[in-house]
Amino acid sequence: MEEVWGLAVNPKKKKEYITAADDGEIIVWDVDRIEHVKRVQLEGKLRCCAISPNGDLLVVGTAAGDVS
Repeated sequence: MEEVWGLAVNPKKKKEYITAADDGEIIVWDVDRIEHVKRVQLEGKLRCCAISPNGDLLVVGTAAGDVS
């Protein structure tokens, strides 16, 4: 994992958070176990991430200005 630019806490699962990094990787982390539970590789450098209030949607922004 490279430099982390985005961090979001899952509002439904308070013990889970998501990071978005320069290497294009999204990682879902378990706070209690202090380990990742899922990894997704995207294209480009990631700059931000957010989770919808119901916890169903994840939005990621890139350095190029794209949103996924």
